Amino acid sequence: MTSVTAILCLFASVVSQAQNSGGMADESAVKRAVEGIFDGLATLDMEKVQAHSTSDILLLEHGVIWNMDSLADNIEWMKRASGFKRTNKLDFFKTEVNANIAWVAYENTADIEINGKVIHVSWLESALVVKEKGKWKIRMLHSTVKERVVN
Repeated sequence: MTSVTAILCLFASVVSQAQNSGGMADESAVKRAVEGIFDGLATLDMEKVQAHSTSDILLLEHGVIWNMDSLADNIEWMKRASGFKRTNKLDFFKTEVNANIAWVAYENTADIEINGKVIHVSWLESALVVKEKGKWKIRMLHSTVKERVVN
């Protein structure tokens, strides 16, 4: 192999890798999308939830299938409940970005106060995140309850 051929092969490999893998900026933006949807849920801000989700979002949690309409209904219900407060903590342990699609895995813990009860919930979650018009948005989120304690 000539040195020109070797350089061209190396260049093609680097370009291919750059197209297939996201950098740290994309990884951070993917995590911000996940954090953003939970910030929207915590503040009962449907516009914020929508800003960080695709319009066809699918949320799978504890045997229930949610979409944008059911998320909106739940937010409206929580607005009518007394004393709603939610604090989230997300611990990301895996993020992979490939061009305009990414997946992320994390532990989510929340303390939720509603109607005079405090609920501590811990989930193991994964999300499929896609880049739409230059912005990372959640397309699918899967959630498994690890622990639920009601006080």
